[in-house]
Amino acid sequence: MRSSVLLSLFTLCACGTGSGSTAHVAEESDTDTDTDTDTDTSGDTGTDEDYLEVAALGFEYVGGWDEEGQALENYLYTDDNGDPQATGNYVRVTLASLKYFEMSSDTPGFDDEYCEFTTSFYNAPAEFTGIGFDWDAGKGSTGEELETWGAFEGYLSLENSTFEFRCEELNPDQFEGGTPMLTLDRMHFGLGFGPPSTHLFDAVKDDENYAEYQDAYMAQYVAMNHPDDSGGYTFEAFDWNGAWLFETDYDICVDVDDGAGGSFEVCGLPDITEDSYYVPGDTSISPRHGLMSGFFTWLEDTPNLDLSILTDGTDEM
Repeated sequence: MRSSVLLSLFTLCACGTGSGSTAHVAEESDTDTDTDTDTDTSGDTGTDEDYLEVAALGFEYVGGWDEEGQALENYLYTDDNGDPQATGNYVRVTLASLKYFEMSSDTPGFDDEYCEFTTSFYNAPAEFTGIGFDWDAGKGSTGEELETWGAFEGYLSLENSTFEFRCEELNPDQFEGGTPMLTLDRMHFGLGFGPPSTHLFDAVKDDENYAEYQDAYMAQYVAMNHPDDSGGYTFEAFDWNGAWLFETDYDICVDVDDGAGGSFEVCGLPDITEDSYYVPGDTSISPRHGLMSGFFTWLEDTPNLDLSILTDGTDEM
């Protein structure tokens, strides 16, 4: 389903960098990100009337990207004292109800219609192109191959400490145990980066801020398992996400304790304007390197999926 908010990242404020959260930064870009959320730990998954009935799933990558090094990277943010701190890259997952798409963020009860959490993306460089999503049909592909500048394949690792409260109130008929953990943990996942497709361009071209940010605009192609007609799955990267690439200073680095008596280095502090906004990058300059923040223009409908096969293909990863 189409997202109810498309342009939330125009003039993205850097004042909330790190989201006020404590992030665990792991070596070689494998990260677990903990956010300060109110998590229901009572174990009560609610009654039938209380369940969040998930109609669609959305995924957004936030983190560094090094095109030349073929790597997804951790990055730095500035704390309240003005000092650079390391934080981890992550994929934000949103599970949304049907009502979510009929409401806006200031509608009473909106927070009850979705749950959100962050995941670590364990990945390796891959080779695949983007595929045009069939926006008219609302499912499947047009078969059109779209250019990618880089791609990654692997799996998502969930951390339930990042769950918002509604993530503990999912229907166990949809999600085993009433939580996403057993259904989505180690979910097969892929990302491709490239120029925006025609649809992604049309989604933002009329915004009043687009002229200022157009050079920073790009695509995040998202791949997940879809059932095929023979009992297996397809794995195609659709043009579901727009993204912004920001100017990032890689001469600024921080040493991070690796928890085993050593340390490793995280570099890359995004440039910030005097008004505390990220400085847009230029995706026409190759190799591309910087902090990237994605936003979905589509959340995939659960009727298009078989939730029982989302982790297929990850046993050897």
